[in-house]
Amino acid sequence: MKIGIVGLGGVGGCVGARLARRHPPGGEHAVFFLCRGEHGRVTAREGITLVAPEGTFKAAAAGVAEAPVGWGELDLLIFSVKGYDLEGAADTARPACGEKTVILPLLNGVDIADRLKSCLGRGIFLDGTIYCSAFLEGPGVVRQVSPSVQVIFGPRDGVTAPFSDLPGLFEGTGIAVTLTERPREALWQKFLFISAAAGLTALRGMTLGEVVADPEASEMFRGLVMEAQAVARAQGVELPAGIVAETVAKLSAFPPQTKTSLQLDHERGRRTEIETFSGYLVRAGRDLGVPVVLHEKVYRALAGR
Repeated sequence: MKIGIVGLGGVGGCVGARLARRHPPGGEHAVFFLCRGEHGRVTAREGITLVAPEGTFKAAAAGVAEAPVGWGELDLLIFSVKGYDLEGAADTARPACGEKTVILPLLNGVDIADRLKSCLGRGIFLDGTIYCSAFLEGPGVVRQVSPSVQVIFGPRDGVTAPFSDLPGLFEGTGIAVTLTERPREALWQKFLFISAAAGLTALRGMTLGEVVADPEASEMFRGLVMEAQAVARAQGVELPAGIVAETVAKLSAFPPQTKTSLQLDHERGRRTEIETFSGYLVRAGRDLGVPVVLHEKVYRALAGR
């Protein structure tokens, strides 16, 4: 099987390095990296280094390039880019995508598979989500911060049999993989937390610990989670009972000084994924007739709209 990793930043680099170490060039499966700039050039020349909790290792891919020239059609394309880079990444990867190519998005957002389908026009699209904290430390070097990596994916129609061989590709990589009949539930369970935490911390300039300690901020967080849950329900996604309380409780599981990625990008004047989070909920809420007053407040403040 030919596997392509589109986006070799923190999360994509972590997944790519682990897959490439498990499936080195010349083996039964081949791993390819789509990666730009100096990071791509160093990776092509020296391999990618992953600094992980269990140790540091280096892995080489079967191919590393800015465009998939000469790769042919790949069997599996894993997208792991920022939401605002998705369409551009899809355009770049299109030559490697055929009618039978499985498309697996592992990035923030609940509408990613739909966006990829619109961009690529062909392929077999899955919904997927990943729990992993990692960042690009330097050209050719990725550091994994989280103690584990978990991937959950599946087909929206619930028929998992055609994809039963995919989890085996990850065996021995250190990535825990779950093939599920209900991938939308997994997407939304993560999205409830991350959309609320990202928007609130950036809006208020608070760490997660400060949100927990501030009654007004905590109540706003709960309200943001409830709005997202209402949008999910309007889309036909039923989340577990008690999901709101469970999501709020996650705040206390992080070190108190933790800042969200969107918050850090906002503070540094960088482009953020606000469109992926509150922006999406505002648009979906309007289309579905679901009030999302708090997310509208966050969106107006951070996106200026």
